[in-house]
Amino acid sequence: MKRATWMKGLIMGMLLLSGIFGSLFAQDSSSTYPSPDSFVLVDDPEPKAINLDDVRKAIMDYMSRSEPNEDGKIIVRVLFDVQGNYVKHSVLKSTNPIFLHAVETELPCLRIVPVQVRGKPSVIWLSFPFKYWPEN
Repeated sequence: MKRATWMKGLIMGMLLLSGIFGSLFAQDSSSTYPSPDSFVLVDDPEPKAINLDDVRKAIMDYMSRSEPNEDGKIIVRVLFDVQGNYVKHSVLKSTNPIFLHAVETELPCLRIVPVQVRGKPSVIWLSFPFKYWPEN
């Protein structure tokens, strides 16, 4: 009888420790980044995109190859890491699925000048509009 009780205690202890240490070492991606709706007051006056013109040109090149007939307007909110690299995005508005595909294809190339909050590098969400009008 003592052995069964001892084994139960050992198993319960192992489960408890694995739960505690598992939660310490596990990284939940949803908690490591702020929500897209969070407000961040940065040290610099305004975050700047490094290669927005190149990304817009690549999107227009993609659109010229696919030749859609309708206008498009896309607004995306993009998360950048502390080095200013693209992490992920959220689509706020989309009026043309072909144009949306072109924008989503090129967004990972977008870079910004890293931002600082209270003197420390910080992640940030920024919104970008993209517009397309087919040439007639």
